Amino acid sequence: MKRKKKPAAHDPMPDRCAWCDRVIDPDEEVFGCGAKAMPGIDLRDREGKTIPLFLALIRRTVPAIVVPSDSQAKKDGNDLYFVICSERCGRELKEALQRDKDAFGTLCLN
Repeated sequence: MKRKKKPAAHDPMPDRCAWCDRVIDPDEEVFGCGAKAMPGIDLRDREGKTIPLFLALIRRTVPAIVVPSDSQAKKDGNDLYFVICSERCGRELKEALQRDKDAFGTLCLN
């Protein structure tokens, strides 16, 4: 009889840049940026999971990690975290997130 694997408490760390979708090799430097969800958005049931976040103004979906409540990212005030491959991708992602926040009020950037 085969044993069933227990589902992981957290998704594995994404191996692609949230902005440009380039594969990030395991030995490469990884960057990241965080964001805070607006008050009233409950993400507790998705902690540790990667969720799709639709950026309406550019009609693009990016993967966002919902940070666990016991993580350093959460202690730093983030609800979401994005894995990115470079400072340039980080700037471009933050700009796109900021434009959506300004238009729709859905995120606060940290």
